[in-house]
Amino acid sequence: MTKDGADQLIEDGQPLMDQGIENALLILLMSEDWILNDLFDDSDQHLKSRFPAENKKEITATNLIDTEQSAMSSLAPLVSKGIAGSIVAVTENPTSNQRETTITVTAPSGVVNQLILTTNGINWIRQATDPAYRKV
Repeated sequence: MTKDGADQLIEDGQPLMDQGIENALLILLMSEDWILNDLFDDSDQHLKSRFPAENKKEITATNLIDTEQSAMSSLAPLVSKGIAGSIVAVTENPTSNQRETTITVTAPSGVVNQLILTTNGINWIRQATDPAYRKV
C-alpha cells in the first residue's frame, strides 16, 4: 500500500490471493461464543475463543503470555486439519498502553503470512470519557 494506491500481484492472469487464511484467522480468534455452536454435537467444531477476553485484560507479563496461549489454542484447528503447517503467536507490549499480537502462519507449501493485531488502551479510555459521536 502506498499513498497513491496499492500494488496487486497477478499470477497466471489472476489476482494472487491468500485463499481466505486471514478471514479464517480472524474468525477463529474473534469468535468468543458462536451462536451456531448449538448445531454441532462435536465440541471440536465449536467456535469459542478466549482471545478477545484475554486481549482486554490489563497488561501484565502473565496476561501477555495468556493472550499468546489463547491465540495459539484458538488457531490450533488450522494446524490439526492441515490448513497451516505451523502457527506462532507472539504478544508484546511495545508501549505502556499498547498490546500487539503478531501471528505468523506458515502454510504447508512454505508460504508465510503474518497478521498483526494492535490494541491501543488509551484510545478506548478517551473514547469512553469523550465519545466522538457526541455533537460539539
